[in-house]
Amino acid sequence: MAINYLEEQRAFTRLTPKQKQAYMQEKKGLRIINSNDVDVTDRYDVAMKTTQQQVFGKQTIEELAKHETANGGYVFAFFNACKPMLEEFPEFNQSDLARLMFIGTYVAWETGQLKHDNGVPI
Repeated sequence: MAINYLEEQRAFTRLTPKQKQAYMQEKKGLRIINSNDVDVTDRYDVAMKTTQQQVFGKQTIEELAKHETANGGYVFAFFNACKPMLEEFPEFNQSDLARLMFIGTYVAWETGQLKHDNGVPI
């Protein structure tokens, strides 16, 4: 029994805050009725199971967050910015998108022209 409880606790800690909140809301309205139509909800503790895909997804998000922190947030901005770019330019591959992001760092804020940091046009 202790091993199952420990596994349940580990599964719960792996959930995202939204998943935890949804689980707690769902658990509030849960009732357990035995074969004699007696409410025995207070005798049982219901646990939520997570799939391997959910666990993998959470681990991936955590690794990306660590990578983002180590690289000053650039990597996360790159992935978020590429979603619309992929829709806009479906013929571009990953290398093309990376080049476009890189050259975008040379666009002057005021004029929208390509310039070096010293103001010389590219």
